[in-house]
Amino acid sequence: KATDNFMAWLCQRQLLNWEDASVQRRALVFTDDEATAGLGARMMRVMCAVWGAVAHHRVFISHPHGSWLYTSTKACPSKNNQCYFQSYTTQTTANIISEAVAAEIDAPVLLVDEVPESTALAQWNRTSLKGFYKYDNRGHDALKQYVPKSDMRSSCWLCGQLLFFLMQPNLEVSEKTFEQRRELGYKHPIVAMHVRHGDRAERGQAGALHGLEKYMAEAKRLAPNVKTIMIMTEDQAVIDDTADFPGYDFVYTKVPRLNTGIAEAIMDGRIEPQGEIHNALFNLYMAVDADYFIGMLGSSWARMTLLLSYGKYNCMQPHSVLSTRWQSKWEFGMCTGDDFYSDVKRHTCERPN
Repeated sequence: KATDNFMAWLCQRQLLNWEDASVQRRALVFTDDEATAGLGARMMRVMCAVWGAVAHHRVFISHPHGSWLYTSTKACPSKNNQCYFQSYTTQTTANIISEAVAAEIDAPVLLVDEVPESTALAQWNRTSLKGFYKYDNRGHDALKQYVPKSDMRSSCWLCGQLLFFLMQPNLEVSEKTFEQRRELGYKHPIVAMHVRHGDRAERGQAGALHGLEKYMAEAKRLAPNVKTIMIMTEDQAVIDDTADFPGYDFVYTKVPRLNTGIAEAIMDGRIEPQGEIHNALFNLYMAVDADYFIGMLGSSWARMTLLLSYGKYNCMQPHSVLSTRWQSKWEFGMCTGDDFYSDVKRHTCERPN
């Protein structure tokens, strides 16, 4: 009930009709000025900006003139989140805000402590979120103010709810995801694995050199009776290594795997951006629905998967993070380590043995 009430409250705030003269027109327009940010890092920042808008009594909207590398100018000229997700507010409100942004195209981007409450249009970027950390206590004060105390209320539960609100797929993505599930033979029970190599492995990051055998050992420990494994990886060698595990059905999308930095590959033309993000979203939505998850918390992808699944199902996926630890210091994260481990202990989904 607490979750349903929160989501209804958030939607009501975002869907105010700005044509109504009695509605106070105050908006927070957010742009992630790191155009090369991947999906996980970007959505963690957008999540914080949404809650920052709540803390400052504003409607949230993505900047209507974005520059996200992972979009196609031809297919989606706005180059922002609306290329892949449902609108965060009404079309009327979005149009009014877009006109206001156009009229104030040179308006300064404001830090959290610089936003006058009377300002109709506040523009934030990634740097503004550092002020959100400092002056708004990462949104924790607003959590206590706006969300009634309950067994579910925590900073990580809040992140899950916000991601679930933000990442509702638009019609195109929804239909293509359903088609992918059917074509790949996605079925339950299933373990989702995120084997992160690519540029992380090139830099020698701890854990990024683990092979498939490490993940399969965790799968056998976590879900010994599950024989369907979904793999997410940019490394074709990981896919090739599935041949070493007879008796398992492996599910993975059929895309080129270059095992390098995605942003660089998009910029030099080796990867088409819209196809890349569609593939990422297909994987994400299937991983969120999986019965178990295995991945390393050093990747924002793993953190986003766990939190989005928590938001959708109101319980944590049973998971293994291969000895990595949740850290409160991660960039723009509201979910604290204490809350994460408390929620894992109290709210992990039950699975049949």
